[in-house]
Amino acid sequence: MSLNVTAALYGEILKEEEGGFEERVNDAKKFMDWFFYKTGVERNVKDAKIFVAGGTGRYAIAAAEMGVKDISHMDLSEENVRRIQGISDQNKYGIKSIQGNLMDLDLENEYDLIVSEGVIQHLPDPGLGLQKISKCLKSNGSFFFSIYRYGTLSWTISERLRKLHSPADFNEMIDVLGKLSLYDRPIAYSHGTFGRWLLDVLYVPQHGTYAEQQVADTLEESGLSVTSRDNLPALHFSLPTHKTLYFIAKAPEDLAKVNWSAIKVESLYHDRCDDYPVYVNELIDELDAHVEKYKDRSALEKAVFSIGVLTAFDECWRQALFEEAACNRMINYLRKYCG
Repeated sequence: MSLNVTAALYGEILKEEEGGFEERVNDAKKFMDWFFYKTGVERNVKDAKIFVAGGTGRYAIAAAEMGVKDISHMDLSEENVRRIQGISDQNKYGIKSIQGNLMDLDLENEYDLIVSEGVIQHLPDPGLGLQKISKCLKSNGSFFFSIYRYGTLSWTISERLRKLHSPADFNEMIDVLGKLSLYDRPIAYSHGTFGRWLLDVLYVPQHGTYAEQQVADTLEESGLSVTSRDNLPALHFSLPTHKTLYFIAKAPEDLAKVNWSAIKVESLYHDRCDDYPVYVNELIDELDAHVEKYKDRSALEKAVFSIGVLTAFDECWRQALFEEAACNRMINYLRKYCG
């Protein structure tokens, strides 16, 4: 069922990108230019063999437009694969876009560069997913990936709201968003819209958030080298950025020295913690109490509650409220409007 929800949300995202896809490809080109520079292949980019592991495919299109000739793209969404393959065929890019599950990968020593943005945390076993994707690297190959970051307000809130929702109320949530005229409302921090952001954080399979140092350590212990990472504070409850971690991992010359099975990541949940600021723990207490109160209510009531909480959170972004001010704003909202 979770795969059906993911596919349904992909359909919504693809609708959003129609007409704006070129802009997203241009953004992807800027990233690929940075990635080529960081990995030292910018002068021989046409000879690089690249794998884009998941996502909407804009990185595959960007690489092709930058001159890369050998590009593979795999994605869960059949509709998305058809779109990327169609763009490739029309422009003679030569991209091989394949519908498939990254957890079923069984390749070794195949690619010079791998990109997987916004995918790992959605896999049923993120650690095993990292193993399978990393094994596709050639000697001295580099793998860029992102993964959701532990220690942010965004995930502290959304991981609690997710307890109230299931795939069964996915379509009802879309209807409520439409009736409230919130579905296509722009959000403060990205190209997206409120409706698609809400569907993403509440319904797409998500398997936790992760500590940066733990991820870096497991990559190094396996025999890979971490050549680039965010180096963010362990806990950072401000808005709106720093909700995703970025890494570049490089394979050694001798792949036999890599212990792929050593790559493991531990999912973390934002429980009350002495390391958190007092106002974060106060917000956690309020959220937990309200989620408990709403758990037996109707799907409509749950939808309205979650929409209200995330709308209030978006307002914190709009007003550039950070840490204590944002937490206090959310606490006051919950007490005043969610009784």
